[in-house]
Amino acid sequence: MIIGSEFSNTAREILTEIAHQANSNSEEIVSVDPLCSKLNLERNEAKNLLEYLEDKEYIRIESIGGVFLYGSVRITERGLAKLTESS
Repeated sequence: MIIGSEFSNTAREILTEIAHQANSNSEEIVSVDPLCSKLNLERNEAKNLLEYLEDKEYIRIESIGGVFLYGSVRITERGLAKLTESS
């Protein structure tokens, strides 16, 4: 399990990739399997990160299913704003 700053860095990395794959559009749905494969995330790590990002209201989990438990996600306006403020 990743804790501390490494977790925060990985959470930011996955949020950035979701935004990229969604073309910074909160209406676009992003598939989790290719996202996690690209970022080399393991199942438990991906599940924890996605749940953390949803708890922070940076993403919405849209469907359940697939290798990484969740099938698709959508970045929220709050998630896009977080990336903008941190740039």
